[in-house]
Amino acid sequence: MLKNRHRLKNDDEFNRVYRRGRKYQTKELTMYWLWNKTVPATRFGIVVSRQISKLATTRNLLRRRLAVALGGAFAKALFQGLDIVVVAKKDIQRLNYQQIKEQIEDLGRFIKK
Repeated sequence: MLKNRHRLKNDDEFNRVYRRGRKYQTKELTMYWLWNKTVPATRFGIVVSRQISKLATTRNLLRRRLAVALGGAFAKALFQGLDIVVVAKKDIQRLNYQQIKEQIEDLGRFIKK
C-alpha cells in the first residue's frame, strides 16, 4: 500500500492533474501526470470505477495491484515531484499482476522532465 505522503487525497488534487497534466492511454489504463514543484515526493491517485466491476472486492483487488506496481515502477525511476493519476479501464480485469506491472512500466517511459 502507498504511504499517505505518496497519495493524492482530494478532488482538487485529482482535478488539477486531469486539467493541466499530460495523458497517455493503453487499452487497459489511462495515466495522467503533472510535475509538481511544491511537493518533493511523487504522489499517486488510483481510480477504479464501478463500471469496471460492481463488486467492491474486485475493485479493491485491482487498486491494490495498481498501487504495488506503481510503487515499484516509480521508486526505481526516482521521479520526484510528480503527481500521477492512473485510471483503470474495463479490460484491466483480464490482466494478472505481472501484466499490470508491465503496463505501468510502459506508461512510465512516456514521462519526460
